[in-house]
Amino acid sequence: HGSDAARKGVRAGDLVLTVGTLSVETAEEFLKVVEEASENKKKVVLLYLYRSGDRRYVAVKIDNNGDKG
Repeated sequence: HGSDAARKGVRAGDLVLTVGTLSVETAEEFLKVVEEASENKKKVVLLYLYRSGDRRYVAVKIDNNGDKG
C-alpha cells in the first residue's frame, strides 16, 4: 500500500536528478515540475534517481493534486 512511488521502490533519501527531461536540484524545483506535469494532464512522470552509488529510472503516477504519487 502507500504511494505509487513507494510501491515502485522510491525511498526517503533518494536523490531525484531529473523529472522527465528536466534537471531538479531542490525539493521546490521537483514539486514545481511535478505540478506543471499535472496541470498539463500528464498521468506519469519519469524520475531519474540516485541512491548509494546506483542510478535508475522509475515511472511514477502523479495524482490529481500534482503530488508525487
